[in-house]
Amino acid sequence: MHFLFHDNFISERGTTTTISHYARELVRRGHDVSISYDATSPSNVPEVVAGLNTEFSLAPYVSRRSFKELDGRFDAAYFRKSGVKDGKVFENTPSLVHCVFQNYDPHGVWYGYISEWLARTMSAQAKTIRSQFRARMAERAGCLNASEFDWLPSCTALPEATAVERYSWDVPETAFVVLRYGAWSSFDVPSVRQAVSRALDSRPDMYFIGVNTPPFTDHPRARFLPAVYTEQEKANLLASADLFLHARSNGESFGLAILEAL
Repeated sequence: MHFLFHDNFISERGTTTTISHYARELVRRGHDVSISYDATSPSNVPEVVAGLNTEFSLAPYVSRRSFKELDGRFDAAYFRKSGVKDGKVFENTPSLVHCVFQNYDPHGVWYGYISEWLARTMSAQAKTIRSQFRARMAERAGCLNASEFDWLPSCTALPEATAVERYSWDVPETAFVVLRYGAWSSFDVPSVRQAVSRALDSRPDMYFIGVNTPPFTDHPRARFLPAVYTEQEKANLLASADLFLHARSNGESFGLAILEAL
């Protein structure tokens, strides 16, 4: 089969990373996979686009019209999204909608969630009188599961570490290293940033490494580094730290960075 995977933009964030893992598994099982994205998005990261282009056939589009022209060229299409209807779905290609937030707006032929908790929570909501009408409308439009939802988690397959990064960070081997990486805007809980600053003041053996993290302290034992784009770089980061710190005010139902750290 030939599958199309859609991402609004190609970047180092978990959506693109998870899509690439799903795609690799389908290729391993003998299927063809193309990845589509909005080529006009300012959030595209050229390094990540170039990396995916070495593995998959890319199908960028520049307008709603060119997006619609992809319809009918694939056996099925996968869309990762917040859960609300955004016009990104096909009429002639079975479209699978994978939701990452606590939204209920069933469409496509399959509508599922990123975690078991989300699937249970939203299945319960779908049984309310207000939601039953929406479910019936979605079923008439072709959605096969508008009220009882499956779930498919993120996945990862990090390689073994090949380098100890703390040496390049000028961090002693005996130091206690706290690592944070993820989206630039998602380390946004003020009390956690304050706690890191207090811990650096009170623990002379502690270092904080913030990768793709807005600087929030000028402490000499805090390092703020640019984003990494490969699985190997992530593996090396994690192998060089003692603790992974995550603090996103919007919450996570199944965050990829957490999964990679685990």
